Amino acid sequence: LIDQPQYCGYQDFELSCQVQETTQDVTILTFPYAGNFSVFHIDYAQQVVQLSYSEGCLPGILLQGLNLSGSPFMSVNTQSYTFYNCSTMVQYPGVTKIPCLSGFNFYVVAILTDGYTPSTSVCLEIAKVMVPMSTDWWEDGMTLGWNQPDCR
Repeated sequence: LIDQPQYCGYQDFELSCQVQETTQDVTILTFPYAGNFSVFHIDYAQQVVQLSYSEGCLPGILLQGLNLSGSPFMSVNTQSYTFYNCSTMVQYPGVTKIPCLSGFNFYVVAILTDGYTPSTSVCLEIAKVMVPMSTDWWEDGMTLGWNQPDCR
């Protein structure tokens, strides 16, 4: 935890606690260039941490470029997704609507890059993005790994 003696823990793994009045307190991991993430699970044997973006819209951060520099963490199990801005909702298997980027009369969707390509009369490509895979990344969850220190 932040402010513990220097001989405790590892300097690049600084966690903090966020006190909640209405819900359970939350463990926070802060990245210098990406903001605060809530920690759901740390697996020291696999050296992965499951996080949720606690400051808003993770797909928006991914579109801007997730910057993990200044931390020992890296994306694991990434897949390439293409983001599209569509005038109507595309109904097709594998199309993921991104609610936090969508609006009243447009839909932002993400599709595996090597998958279905929607009609250009309905959708415009925004960008291709490497997404750190998690079962709910479009709802602000992701899994990151680390190599140092070796906790196994």
